[in-house]
Amino acid sequence: MLTGTVTAAERLVLDIDQVLLDTHPSFYETAKQVAREFGGTLDDDGISAFKQAGGFNDDWHLTRAAITVSRWQQRTGDTTPLAQLLEANAGVDPFIGRQDDPGDVSERCMAVYRTLAHTETLLVDLSLLHALQSAGVSLCACTGRNREEMDLANARLGIQFDAVRTSEDARKPDPAALLPLLDVPRAWFIGDSIDDQNCALAAQPLTECQLSFARVVTEATEVPDADVVTLGINPFLRALLEATHA
Repeated sequence: MLTGTVTAAERLVLDIDQVLLDTHPSFYETAKQVAREFGGTLDDDGISAFKQAGGFNDDWHLTRAAITVSRWQQRTGDTTPLAQLLEANAGVDPFIGRQDDPGDVSERCMAVYRTLAHTETLLVDLSLLHALQSAGVSLCACTGRNREEMDLANARLGIQFDAVRTSEDARKPDPAALLPLLDVPRAWFIGDSIDDQNCALAAQPLTECQLSFARVVTEATEVPDADVVTLGINPFLRALLEATHA
């Protein structure tokens, strides 16, 4: 499935997780394991609720937030559905720094993730990316991963990116994560989350680059404010390759 029109561009900016790599066996399992270690509960639906709420592009921040909410609900007996709780509190900032906050869990998350990174599998046909590069399209990455995590991902991908923006540079949806990559006349940014989409929307009025956004989905659906919606990345890449050669 591909909806919308894919036009030629000088640059393609790529998110990594759930766009190029299936990270359910790595990041998702890490988050769930660390949540259990700190006395919280977290499942795939819970992770999805945080992702859909926005503001949790960093998976280790998501894990900390999930532990905080879970421990608070256990202590108080609150049974509010997570998605409703996140919406009512505009995320979980009201909980961070209080009694149930475990503090920074990123070191523990990284220790677990290093043991699981090898389980990530490709979602992309790498030959399409190589064909785009051969056709003159610049490939860059804009990811919520830190540099070590990005290095682990690219060990699997083997892509020669022209530039990479990680969480150490800026965190999506902050447009500062994307803006340095928009020094071309036309660019596409492709991602799978509301934070990716909001990052693109925030960057568009701040750049002279003609920036378009493609949203990767896992089932046929409409996505407001996305220029293109694609079921997996490959249909989009094929269309971009065709537009490049047109």
